[in-house]
Amino acid sequence: MKHISRTLCLGMAIVATSAWAQYKGDLTLTGGRFARYESLDYGSAALTYRLTTNVRLALRMTSSKTAVFDGGGFSVAHGGKDREAMGYFSPSDHPDVEIGVGLAAPDTTDRNQQVQATFDLGWKRTARHIQLRFGLRGVLTGSEIAMASLQALAPVGPAGFSLDVEGGVTTWGENARSSVNGKAISLPIGKLGIRFDQNGPLHAEIALTNQLGATTGFGMTPTLGNRYGLSLSAGVRF
Repeated sequence: MKHISRTLCLGMAIVATSAWAQYKGDLTLTGGRFARYESLDYGSAALTYRLTTNVRLALRMTSSKTAVFDGGGFSVAHGGKDREAMGYFSPSDHPDVEIGVGLAAPDTTDRNQQVQATFDLGWKRTARHIQLRFGLRGVLTGSEIAMASLQALAPVGPAGFSLDVEGGVTTWGENARSSVNGKAISLPIGKLGIRFDQNGPLHAEIALTNQLGATTGFGMTPTLGNRYGLSLSAGVRF
């Protein structure tokens, strides 16, 4: 999914088990801006709701204006929208495993809108108070892309503050367009943030990232020129 645009990162946050034991839903809003080649503002919204102990539903949307980068002899269209619905299942005997399948409806400037099948496989572990999530996510139809990722959430400073680090590399397909020649290329994605979450109804994060947004497609795609920018997010559980 060649979403080459300005980023708004809402990556998948690792949610503490104790928080989900008390709350069923989570609504998170994220916004950010990148400089130079990326001149668009991005906004994301993600709603997650636990239907049963083993099943939860996630609705995500990322949106920006559209633009065309003129590289002198080539051009790269970027920006647009992406909407996604995904269901997650965790087996009772392996609650640390997540299997997610979904449908996305991208509306970007570099391809016609079409419904695409998406997936997200995750394995969560805790080591010395550090929460880890190993993931494999991708798009199965349209522009086929798969990405392996690792996210770590480590407590730092006062109670409730954590260091949120995420990195990912493509294992199949290309996830970007070059700002030098416009060709399809593969680039890693990354995030470094400070998260505040006391497992209560409110949580927030400030981060540096090159990810475009909250959906599977935008979350796998770095900004045009691969520049990092600042993103802010705030969420409420219910």
